[in-house]
Amino acid sequence: MHRFVINLLLSFLAVIFSACRHSYTINGTIEGYEGENLYLVINENGEFSVIDSCQVRHKHFQMSGRTDSTVFAVLSHGFEPLMPLFVERGKLRINISPSVLDARGTKSNNTLYDFLDKKNEIDNRYDDLFQRSHFSSNVLNPYVSYDDSLKLVAAEAEDYIYKFVKKHYDDVVGVCVFLMVCIGDTSDEPSPLIRRIVENAPASFLNNKKIRGYIDDMGF
Repeated sequence: MHRFVINLLLSFLAVIFSACRHSYTINGTIEGYEGENLYLVINENGEFSVIDSCQVRHKHFQMSGRTDSTVFAVLSHGFEPLMPLFVERGKLRINISPSVLDARGTKSNNTLYDFLDKKNEIDNRYDDLFQRSHFSSNVLNPYVSYDDSLKLVAAEAEDYIYKFVKKHYDDVVGVCVFLMVCIGDTSDEPSPLIRRIVENAPASFLNNKKIRGYIDDMGF
């Protein structure tokens, strides 16, 4: 799983959004966890809690319940995070295998995983170019440079993230992706991408509690 999903798993348990009370159903398949328990973990007001759990039987698992909010959660095996997802009204289908990580069936999850699939495809192209660059410069021809190509793909990734967040300024997934970018930025100053997103964001986006906290901490 690429670094965007890892950042999401490690850093987004604190994002929770209000909605009406509705029922949810999660049906999933997973390889390698037969007989093990899976958990839906959230973080509310700094406290981690399990909102649902189940046992894997014949590579299948199921959870269902009611929620009075659209909640960002992590499906976990003990302390091992497996994947991010939104617990929300509707029926969610999950597929976890060594080559697949997917959650589809509800609006927010469809949007999130469409984004992650595209971002992963761009990341893979960047990694492929980087590997070819390293091999060529050290083995084949030290005068061959992939710098311009790498810069183009990196710019494509940033532009894709910006356009996605801009399109989703007013929904939960846009907020999540923005915070994911912020968590991935380890510099003392906000990156040009973060500044671009903030400078073009509407008040409704900037006044989100989590985003406002980040903006205040970074001194925007």
